[in-house]
Amino acid sequence: MGKIVFYTGGCAEPKGAVAVNRLEDVDKAEYLTTDELGVSAFKEIMFIESSTDADWHIRRFFDLDLDDIDTDFYDYFILDSVSDFAYKLVEREQSFGDADYFTERIKADLKSLIEKVREKAEMLIILSDDVGCSVRPSIKTDRLAQEVIGSINRYIAAVADEVNIVECGIVRRIK
Repeated sequence: MGKIVFYTGGCAEPKGAVAVNRLEDVDKAEYLTTDELGVSAFKEIMFIESSTDADWHIRRFFDLDLDDIDTDFYDYFILDSVSDFAYKLVEREQSFGDADYFTERIKADLKSLIEKVREKAEMLIILSDDVGCSVRPSIKTDRLAQEVIGSINRYIAAVADEVNIVECGIVRRIK
């Protein structure tokens, strides 16, 4: 049964590097990023690949709606930028629905991914920016996105086996 690990924290926190370091002894892993890969995570992956026989694959612009993971080849996955994915979805399709619409849509995609990892893989590490301490935005799209991201983060935290928050570059386990 695959383990689900969740890392959250501010947008400038090195969640990607922390996740990669956690899997540094793993031979094969896939880094799924919904956007461009952060510099610190990229450096960690390059270091692991150059100093070991590890086979890490980076998939940029991974779409929870459209893309699937290869559990026949990889046992370890890092899903980065769930918050960015949610924000861009809300920004692109805000006329289609309210916060509940977007939250349920993303939750369904995450549930499918999590179930697949639990059945066929070893671990999925999910990374998302925290919006809990943010100032309430004045722009409607940003408020909607903040509400969706907060709901998605609570969902991930509820279903995850382990939840960590990264503050000032320090990881603190909270579940």
